[in-house]
Amino acid sequence: MVTPLPRRRIIKVARETVTLDRLSDGRLILGLGIGIDTGRELSAFGEVTDPRQRARMLEVGTKALVDLWSGVTVNYTHEVILDGVRAIPGPVQQPRIPIWFGTERVSGSPVARAAHYDGLFPLHAKPADVQRIFEAVAEIRGGIDGFDVAIVARRDTDLDNFQSAGATWAMHAFWPGHRTDQVLRLIESGPPN
Repeated sequence: MVTPLPRRRIIKVARETVTLDRLSDGRLILGLGIGIDTGRELSAFGEVTDPRQRARMLEVGTKALVDLWSGVTVNYTHEVILDGVRAIPGPVQQPRIPIWFGTERVSGSPVARAAHYDGLFPLHAKPADVQRIFEAVAEIRGGIDGFDVAIVARRDTDLDNFQSAGATWAMHAFWPGHRTDQVLRLIESGPPN
């Protein structure tokens, strides 16, 4: 659901996402985030663990990714290194593949970052949080047209309250540790009530 962009090579993500976008005939939405060190998934590999530094890497990396999708020759020398790189072909979706940001926060810089793109996936949001997110986004971008907020749907989630607050998507979240039979059981049970 969310790719921790600071851990990935931007050119590889650019090529993978364009491939998926083309194979799906323009249905890809890319989820990005800074990543977390749960289970030492960063520190065990010598990755950057400081969240502020990873946030800067995410911001620069996202801009570089968008530039790569556009087909222009890209040069970045801070946080992300790209020296005269051009990635073609580009995505089916124009002007670019939609980008949503995953976050554990419902305010501050993660919301401001997402406001410049297409959506936010706040992992622990309540309906009132969704309303505040839309207010903050509207203030930054002058409206909420084309902006989505996705929430985590559990069996007991009152989707009507989230929809009334403005949420546009509800998704189940699966984490490392979920077994295949748990995922299949949830899929087979159908959408939440």
